[in-house]
Amino acid sequence: MEENQENRRYHDLDFVRAAAMLLGLLLHVCIFFMPPEKYFWASGDYNGDVLNSQFLSFIHLFRMQLFFLLAGFFAELVVDRKGLGKFVGDRLKRILLPFTVGVILGVPIFVLLNGYRGYYTNTYDQSTVFQVIQSMSLFGIFEPDAPLKDNLMHFWFVYYLLIFYFVYTV
Repeated sequence: MEENQENRRYHDLDFVRAAAMLLGLLLHVCIFFMPPEKYFWASGDYNGDVLNSQFLSFIHLFRMQLFFLLAGFFAELVVDRKGLGKFVGDRLKRILLPFTVGVILGVPIFVLLNGYRGYYTNTYDQSTVFQVIQSMSLFGIFEPDAPLKDNLMHFWFVYYLLIFYFVYTV
């Protein structure tokens, strides 16, 4: 039976996406074993390993670019199959809504739990809770010295993905 091109599933690209996600897991494990002057990950007194550094650098060469490429490919498929209106509605629901909730709720909670007056030290050690929330809220627009990428933490990818989607739809 011949598969309809409009409903075709790209199993090979699903595999590539899954492999890139697993490489992300390995990448973050490698950070635990990096020299502290290159990547600091609160993991104790371990001084790092050259092999981990090389492996991490290799994965960084292509992994996130691959995710953006795949996102663009699948976005084009959705637009071709369902139209631009459905694409925009879908991305608002599946990308913008979780991003907004994550940044408004998740990032400040993560900062407070991960280091605020806890076991690990960070740049907020001398700050009040209000100052931390002010700094982290709305991507740090109230904190002129904090770069955007630091305030978004792991949401930076979704932020740029939303920009690409916006540029694509205009």
